[in-house]
This record gives sequence, C-alpha cells and structure tokens, in this order.
Amino acid sequence: MFSSANAVIGLCLPLLWWMAWTSPPAPRVEAVAVTCLPHENPYFPAQPVWGEDFFTVRITVEMGAPFQSDFKHYDLYGNGYCWSSIVEQLMLEKTTNLTNRVRFDPEADVCTIVCPNKKAMFAVADFIHRHLGDSKGFQAAMATVDRSKLDC
Repeated sequence: MFSSANAVIGLCLPLLWWMAWTSPPAPRVEAVAVTCLPHENPYFPAQPVWGEDFFTVRITVEMGAPFQSDFKHYDLYGNGYCWSSIVEQLMLEKTTNLTNRVRFDPEADVCTIVCPNKKAMFAVADFIHRHLGDSKGFQAAMATVDRSKLDC
C-alpha cells in the first residue's frame, strides 16, 4: 500500500542527502592549551587556553589536585568556585590593572577566567602561578584572603 507519507519521504530523503553533501563544512575552531602536567606547565596551576577569537585561563579540579590537603586544612572544597574566589580576591588586592580587564566564569569543576587578549591571558596565568604555584604560595594567599567571601 502506497501512501502520501511514503511519497513525501521518498522525495525528501534524496534532497536531504544532497544538502548534507553540498553544504559547506562548519568552520573549525582550534583551541591551544598549555600542557596540564604540573612539571611541564610554566603557569601551574593555571592553564592558558586560546583559540581564534577567545583567550581564557583555566584552573581545573584536576590541576588543583596537589592542593587538596591545603584546601582540607582550611575546610574548603577546592572546586572551581573556590579557585575563582581566591584568585579574584588576590587580583583585587595585588593588581586592579588585570582585574578590571577579565571576567570570572566559575563552575563546579573549573575556574575559567575570560581575558580580552593573549597578552592579558598570559599575564593572568603568570599572576596565578606566582601567587598560587605551590603550597607555600597557597598558604600565603590564604593568609590574606577574606574567607567569608569564598564561594566554596
């Protein structure tokens, strides 16, 4: 039994196939990231990630794993919201120049800092590394931040 639905499907399938093969491919956006391995990353725990039209610095929960004992010492979770709060407070205290040019976008597993350009991205990554790159720096940072304003 032949129905009008079969006729429509019979006409549409070749058209859809033709459109799929003749449509231009979507533009690819390649992202470049500094390696995640702490001993190979000069910006640890920050990870600069950029593409054609975006520049970000990320601190993932995985990158922050070496600091878990430090977070536990202060009874903090060490998630993306926590990293964001710490970094933002440090930047406000030590360099308003960078703070005014970036936007913080934290999530549970990652702190993302959106930067206006590549130069600012690397400046933020370097700032994070200098102030939070090891346990000693983390302890010093925690001595200066207002823990009541931490989101973790």
